[in-house]
Amino acid sequence: MYIGITTFKERFRSHFIPLMKDLSGMNVIVAVNASNGKGLDNDYRRDMLKFLADHDNASPIFYQEMRGLAKMWNDLVVHSPTSHILILNDDLRVSNAKALMDRVYQISTTHANMFTLNGSWSHFVTSRKMMMELNWFDERLLGFGEEDGDMMYRHIETYGFMPPSFECPHIHNVSSDVRDNGVKPGVAKYSLFNRAFAGFCEHDIPTLPKKYSPDRNGIQAMFNVPMKAQIENKTQYPYEEFFDAYKGYL
Repeated sequence: MYIGITTFKERFRSHFIPLMKDLSGMNVIVAVNASNGKGLDNDYRRDMLKFLADHDNASPIFYQEMRGLAKMWNDLVVHSPTSHILILNDDLRVSNAKALMDRVYQISTTHANMFTLNGSWSHFVTSRKMMMELNWFDERLLGFGEEDGDMMYRHIETYGFMPPSFECPHIHNVSSDVRDNGVKPGVAKYSLFNRAFAGFCEHDIPTLPKKYSPDRNGIQAMFNVPMKAQIENKTQYPYEEFFDAYKGYL
């Protein structure tokens, strides 16, 4: 199973490097984001390449302009050659990488195709099959925040239950407040745009739809009250299923 990590410039030395050292020897794909309005810093790109060059099983995906967390999560799944992937934020520490991977492999083969660890979407496992059935993370969430609640809503809507969570003592959430200051904040380190698109705050963005609205007959998921989707999910990555079906004939 591969590990996917999302990261950005401001957390490179303080969070990403220590985490990668914890994961030494593991197969890792790194989604390296750019800064909003500034693009990908060339010194950062160079430092990242030099650092990853010392890790035989680590490969980067570079973004030339800032992309949202939903986009990066989807790309990590698309780029993973394994059926399941463990996706991590960069503000984590791992005390025992082998024990962690043994744990998530055991859960993914016996219990669930999508699940969180220790009740947090800072570390979760998903599968290509699950992503295709649930139509991937919504990339209209252009910033950061609400991706997990949106996916939980669709999981409940599709299967009738929340994605399960399993305890794992080998991973620890640091939960950093370091963020890209070029992104307009909503609540804490999360994006105003994502909350506006989800329908959770007022805004002055012309023509932006609200994806959810309160409805007593809706689904609560991670929301404070039951909500109901007002707009459909767009089709994303339709040819990944075709790729999986026919890649063996190449």
